Order: sequence, then structure tokens, then C-alpha cells
Amino acid sequence: MRLVNVIFFIAIAILLVMAAHVYTTNHDVLVQDMVIRGEGVKVQTVILISFLIGFILNFIWALIMEIRQAIKGLNASAATRLGRRLSEQVQDARDFMAHGLPKEAEAVLRGILEQRADHAEAMTLLGDCLLREGDPQAAAAQLSHACETHPEHAEPRYLLAEARQALRDPDGAA
Repeated sequence: MRLVNVIFFIAIAILLVMAAHVYTTNHDVLVQDMVIRGEGVKVQTVILISFLIGFILNFIWALIMEIRQAIKGLNASAATRLGRRLSEQVQDARDFMAHGLPKEAEAVLRGILEQRADHAEAMTLLGDCLLREGDPQAAAAQLSHACETHPEHAEPRYLLAEARQALRDPDGAA
């Protein structure tokens, strides 16, 4: 329960205690009729209806806020699930690479890059896959793109040097 709701319930409780005190000390006044729109209504009925309306409005407001918070949580949860799913796919690609299956790893990594073209780890692993498959030209292009997109990462730079060595480009490997 939110702090605002707790404070509101405490305020309502205090007001109810005060109302009980007023009721016990002013019983004669509260049982009198007052005229509202031509109808005779007891004063105590008006007070109780006012409290009831306040309670119902607070309940509706709290319900709306909880629904709103739940919707925000669902959106965040979807983003978290996507991140977890991509991480699992990257791990699958790593497993394929470890078992000597770079073609399968390449397919998984290309699928990741279709979902998120800027995924640094997938870009680097794809370059490594292409290098292991014997395509240093494509590996160098992929790793150059990874280096440009994510200059803060060191691994694509090392792999790019390997790809350029495989291309017999010693100046580019340096």
C-alpha cells in the first residue's frame, strides 16, 4: 500500500473518531432534520454519506493508480524478457561456436542482429564466426562495423586485426 493511502486512511480514522465525539456530545443536533432539495434529511446521514463518498473516491483513485503501475510493469517486463531472450540466443551462438558449428552460430547471430542491429556482442561474435568459416573479407567488414558502432569495446579490434592478418594486410592489422 502506498504511503499516501496510509496517510489518507489515518486521516479518515481521525476524522471518524472526531465525528464519533461530535455525535456523542451533539446527539440532539445530529438527529434533527435538515432540508435538502425539499426533502428532510437527518444531519448524521449527510455526514455519513460525505465520509462514504470520500472513501469510495479514495478507493477508486488507488485502484486507478495500481492499474497504471501494473501496466508500466508489464511494459518493463516485456523489455526485460526481450533482453533475456537475446542473451540466451547469444549464449546459444557461443555454444555452437564452442562445438565447432559456426554456420549455426551465424544463423542465430544474424537473427539477433535483425531484432537489434546495434547488439555489440552479436556483431563481434558474427565477425568471429565469419573468420572461423574462412571468410576474412566479410569478417573484416563486420568487425570494422562493430568497431565503428561500439568504439569502447576492445574485442572487435583484436578480431579485426586477426581478420586483416588473414587477408595478408599487415598495415591494417596494426
